[in-house]
Amino acid sequence: MGFLYVEVVLAVLVLGLCVVPAMEAVRNAVAAPNIVQDRAQALLCVKSQMETVLAEPYVNLNACGPVIAPSLAKLLTQDSACPVNVTIDCYDPNTAPPSVVLKDSGLLHVTVSSPDLSVSFTTLVTP
Repeated sequence: MGFLYVEVVLAVLVLGLCVVPAMEAVRNAVAAPNIVQDRAQALLCVKSQMETVLAEPYVNLNACGPVIAPSLAKLLTQDSACPVNVTIDCYDPNTAPPSVVLKDSGLLHVTVSSPDLSVSFTTLVTP
């Protein structure tokens, strides 16, 4: 009583169908630490730059446009290992949600983001 050829072919086919997803899972598990490490590094870079921006006096931040104060620009040098985008704008109550409208508040909208991994921090700075 041996196995029929059809039974052997079906068994090999079922094993082949099970091995492909298992190998894909192993490949993803091996690649995951690198992805997490890159994301963590980007998060630390963005956090560090946000802390640098928030440590500056309000007067240096209050450019309300694309120009950043020279003292702040020196601190935010573009490091090739830690590229970030820094945006400082006057807070516009017309674009704010209705529950947050504060006219003539002097608030600044500060955003620091990583262009590669879409990591960003946003905050409002008061005088």
